[in-house]
Amino acid sequence: MADTFSELVIRVRDWLNRDTDVISDTIVQDCIRWAADDAYRTLRVPPLECTALFTGLGELVPEPSIGGLTVTSFGVPADLIEVIKIRTTNSEGKTVRVLDSKVDVRTFFNPESERVNAYNGWTRKGNRIYITTQVGTIAGEFSSSETYVELYYYRRLAALDALYTVEAANFDASSSYIELAETQAGAAAFGEGFLQILDNNGDPVIENPPLTDTVFAVGNTAVDTLLTAVDPATGVIKFIGKIPNHWLLNENEKLLIYGGLAEAFAYLQEDDQAQKYKERFVEEISQLNDEDVRRNATGGTIQMNFNGRGLI
Repeated sequence: MADTFSELVIRVRDWLNRDTDVISDTIVQDCIRWAADDAYRTLRVPPLECTALFTGLGELVPEPSIGGLTVTSFGVPADLIEVIKIRTTNSEGKTVRVLDSKVDVRTFFNPESERVNAYNGWTRKGNRIYITTQVGTIAGEFSSSETYVELYYYRRLAALDALYTVEAANFDASSSYIELAETQAGAAAFGEGFLQILDNNGDPVIENPPLTDTVFAVGNTAVDTLLTAVDPATGVIKFIGKIPNHWLLNENEKLLIYGGLAEAFAYLQEDDQAQKYKERFVEEISQLNDEDVRRNATGGTIQMNFNGRGLI
């Protein structure tokens, strides 16, 4: 399996068997990215599942009441493809209620609409999700037992050539996410970032030997064990983000190869080849989805509930 996006580009070109004079690396890269975009439209497997928690007035915004119901909204995650489940929990993470009634926007915001499950409804409008809430001490507030809204959803994965961001959240002693570049001096290369190490007075650390007191960085956090890597002329340490694990790239490159070839041959106007690899691409997605369906249907008796939304 490919470990990097560059390796995948080389493999797609090997399958394509066309020189760079015929189709450039830039076009091949675009074709692979388009294949990933197409895959996310229909691929529904556990590696694409994600959970986001929302809490507090900064994330959960009280909205005007509708037909006597209090309403709260929160932002849609940028990587969301499809909602699986929404629930509210208490501070211990225990379920208070599951919002199992998805309502169309027109019905949700109509104060005169008939509601079968008034306190368990939600809808999406633009880049926000709106939910009906139990009555709290303030209009639009959750009941005292509700602390979080948990959104369980299918997501897009990171870009195929993504690197971890060079920031405080990705800096730790084990260097799991970022690492020192091979050269710590000079301008940053493509994909690299800087941490400006400062002392407690806010001045760049350029002393030799380095300061041993606690240091910090503007918008970031650093530790004194890395002060030896400070460039004495600039007071700057240069880091580079590591490559995150990517399920499609690292474990299912065949899907991206087929999809990339379909796009590449379409670009070359070789329709027969494009159609052949498009069919393989679609079949690969179908097999992955079917595999997950079989997995969900095994291991015990399955029970399904159906909500007719008042139709039956």
